[in-house]
Amino acid sequence: MAWPYEILFIFLLGIVSFELLLVFMLRHWPAQSEIDSSAIKPTISVVVCSHNDAAELKKNLPLLLHQNYELFEVIVVDDHSEDETEVWLNTISSDKLRVITLRNAKKAGKSHALAAGLRVATGEWVVLTDADCSVQSKDWLQHLSCYLTNQYIGYVGYGPHLKLTGLLNKLIRFDTAQIASLYLSSAAGGFPYMGVGRNMGWHRSVLPQVIDALEKLPTTSGDDDWVLQQVRNNGKIRAIADPRTFVYSFPKTSLYSWFHQKIRHHSTGWNYTWKDKIGLAAWYMCRMFFYLLLIVCLIMGTSPFLIIAVFFIRAVVVWGWMAMRFNKLLEKDLILYIPLLEIIHIFVVSVFSLKSIGKTSQSWK
Repeated sequence: MAWPYEILFIFLLGIVSFELLLVFMLRHWPAQSEIDSSAIKPTISVVVCSHNDAAELKKNLPLLLHQNYELFEVIVVDDHSEDETEVWLNTISSDKLRVITLRNAKKAGKSHALAAGLRVATGEWVVLTDADCSVQSKDWLQHLSCYLTNQYIGYVGYGPHLKLTGLLNKLIRFDTAQIASLYLSSAAGGFPYMGVGRNMGWHRSVLPQVIDALEKLPTTSGDDDWVLQQVRNNGKIRAIADPRTFVYSFPKTSLYSWFHQKIRHHSTGWNYTWKDKIGLAAWYMCRMFFYLLLIVCLIMGTSPFLIIAVFFIRAVVVWGWMAMRFNKLLEKDLILYIPLLEIIHIFVVSVFSLKSIGKTSQSWK
């Protein structure tokens, strides 16, 4: 009969082997396209939902309206704002801007605001972003348009957080980059399961299904990853990881506000399909049990040389995979912190998941 530490070590090997399998399955990465001057460019509608975002719109909307791309419009949906959003938008004179002002007796939430914007969109492609998010150049739509072809019904892109100082900022960006590494690799491999509302879009052919999914959303927060799950079987979803198409957002600056935001995001995950939930749970639980079993095996007397060998193999493959993804996502400064941030992240993800059980997000702020 095997000693307890031998059985535990076998379990440890099994977890590492399964992690290596997951990394192999996530080996795909989106290809990068170059601008083709001879290609036919699609018309694009950029839909921006806003709720009390006057300050953010003042910073971010001008660059959206002055893109070096002829065939586009920007639709701003003002969803029951109580600040100066409506007044300020009325001062803008641009043939590229269309404003929808929602003033119903009852606030319906972001999902219905998105649906309102999609209904009036005229472009062949509809690109979604948020009022508090910013593009980095006037060529954003020019580069994005290279990926918007009729072969796909939608796309998912990357929405990084701005780099600030401090450990919390690194942890937030680590969380964002790792999530993006998972869903971009998965989508590139033909298995899309989520996207971020600040950088994703839909082909006109599936807008009726997208609107229907938004109106049937189990929350009012407009969770685009849930909508993607309802539409993805209608065609191929493109993954875009071109840095020229990134859309940036300002990160939370307090642990409390980030926790609140993440718990809201995690509450959406409970509406995923069982296949998607099992896959994501496997990724995070493997990391958690790896460290737990590693410590227990050391305490139980397993050879330190075996422990070091297993740890080294896992570090080379898993951390190496993260490092390559972070490099492509322009998060190079996080690579040296991967060991520390991974351990902290395991704990906070466990808290988010437990706190989100049974909760349904009823707001999009």
